[in-house]
Amino acid sequence: MAGRHVRPLTRGQRWRLWLSGGDPSRPKRRWELWFSGPVGWLRILAVSAIALGLGSLPYDWADQQRAIALESSGQTVTVSEVRVHVGHHFARYGGDWDEVDRVQVRIPGVADDAWVDVYGLNNLEMNPDVEGSLWHLGWQEPTGTTSYRPPLEVVYRVGRNVDVMTPGDIARWTTSVDVDISAGIGATGLGLLALTLVPAAWRRRDVCRTAQCASRAR
Repeated sequence: MAGRHVRPLTRGQRWRLWLSGGDPSRPKRRWELWFSGPVGWLRILAVSAIALGLGSLPYDWADQQRAIALESSGQTVTVSEVRVHVGHHFARYGGDWDEVDRVQVRIPGVADDAWVDVYGLNNLEMNPDVEGSLWHLGWQEPTGTTSYRPPLEVVYRVGRNVDVMTPGDIARWTTSVDVDISAGIGATGLGLLALTLVPAAWRRRDVCRTAQCASRAR
């Protein structure tokens, strides 16, 4: 038996099929129903905004609160023992770079003179094209390329942990709007996601009313 020739869909037919959520004859998985059609794309956008905003919010908020506390009750000291860590990072959607992602100092008489982390770093991306740029991956002594060179002035506060920041990073975080931006992006995503659930709730209500009317008619 010769196979039946199937005509390809026109552009208008493909567009209408996408708007309707796909081929109605094919059973869909739950996640396909959730993310299909134009409402599905809005949900993808909403989930991405939630992940982007709320994913970084706890870290930004912690650095900001730490900076505020250090500004009000921290002690300033100049340290001579500093080390920086250069790490290699990858972007989720392509690209990679080296940057200073950790800085540690030794403060005499604090934490048994052990290395303690400096928070709220103004992460500096290493540029290999700059003349005189010398660094390697891992822990090393700071240079003009990595910044945070000794003698380094830091502000510290001893509590359950030792909080340490540089005065420049404290000023940056106390006036930063990163927390507001992260919260705004996350809230926008949550609001958009809630809006995409309204049509489904209306359809469910209509189905329930139809079922109730049918049962009463019997």
